[in-house]
Amino acid sequence: MTSPDAGSGTLGMGGFLRSAADMRTAAAAGRFAADPESGRALVAVLARRRTWAVRQFNTMYRLAQEPPLGSSPGANVFKPFFASIANHPNEGISPQWEKFIQVIDETIRAVNESMKNYHDIDVEQAGRLNSTSGYSHET
Repeated sequence: MTSPDAGSGTLGMGGFLRSAADMRTAAAAGRFAADPESGRALVAVLARRRTWAVRQFNTMYRLAQEPPLGSSPGANVFKPFFASIANHPNEGISPQWEKFIQVIDETIRAVNESMKNYHDIDVEQAGRLNSTSGYSHET
């Protein structure tokens, strides 16, 4: 199975990585903000997902072993094929799973960055509203 993202891998992790990086770039530029309560909740969920993903990754070595399919001619053809699916350098399950963990890490960094922006953006927006309405906003 090939992803609709050309050249990005079986599971389309290239697209996910780009999205996470774009999210972090937007946060770093102050174009994306999350309130602290929501941001902390999202980071907590992402951290739990990352813990799960790392546990799964640590057991994937078993997928690289040839399965015990027997010794028939058909089994002898399929055994090395199944093992190669896990470890193919570009399309394998293990490399794609590593990219998935990278996506989670990048997204956590983006959310943390966006929480830093929340107060600044809130004050800026209040200033814009005040300038158009004639009211003042004390920070």
